[in-house]
Amino acid sequence: QVWLKGTFLAPALADVLSLSVFTPCLHSGGMASRVVKLNVGGIKYTTTSSTLCRAPFFDALIRSTSTMHNATDEEGALFIDRNGIAFHDILEFLRTGQPVVASVHTHALLVEADYYQIKDFQVVPDDLAKPVYLPEDRSWHERIRALYFEFAGRRTYRKRFVFQVDSLPPDVVRVTHSGKKGIQGCLYEEQLAELGFRRCGTSDQRPIGEHLPDPWSMQSQSLCFERAVRASWVDLNKFDVVSGMWDQVDILREGGAAVAQVTAFD
Repeated sequence: QVWLKGTFLAPALADVLSLSVFTPCLHSGGMASRVVKLNVGGIKYTTTSSTLCRAPFFDALIRSTSTMHNATDEEGALFIDRNGIAFHDILEFLRTGQPVVASVHTHALLVEADYYQIKDFQVVPDDLAKPVYLPEDRSWHERIRALYFEFAGRRTYRKRFVFQVDSLPPDVVRVTHSGKKGIQGCLYEEQLAELGFRRCGTSDQRPIGEHLPDPWSMQSQSLCFERAVRASWVDLNKFDVVSGMWDQVDILREGGAAVAQVTAFD
């Protein structure tokens, strides 16, 4: 990945846009707008090239013909090393042209708008936003149960657990893969550990990754996994959220309210 710290990298970045996710902006005689996937500071966005072209920063990138092929993430989305939460407001303004309710401190948002060279960017004044009632913090245990497990290769004890996809939480579904004969809903035991899951069966309380004396015995292998979940709500009109501090950040908006549900998996 290439970490973009300043506008001096803009010409080099543009070739990634023109060669992969971008097409020229909508102008008279120009090509049609295309869907664009972005990764801004680790947060994913989907929009169109015509929307982005309303910001001179992106318009210049799309028009450039320089060469560079490393400014995309592992999923092929254009990566920009800027404030990912603030970009939600930037994109909302580009879509509507209307004042936005700031998801971060107003000064920080104006800095981002200046970086993207957006003129007449407007933020709803703080005194017009109503206070938001936030639910209390919640903690609970989340359990998933595999249908069975298989060994992912010959002469290896690497276990691959097969789950019913619609029984899994959304963040778990995103990392599943296909197993033997194309069966969906598969996860390696090390992936389960990275997601915060530990075995919850009565026959085995050891952490994932420790091999059992008889790895071929179904009776000695628990198919139940459990993790602790903590969720809190944050008023984004009052506080900033650093996405890297949490396992999952979901931003919700309604009217002038902007809140984030932050989740940690223990």
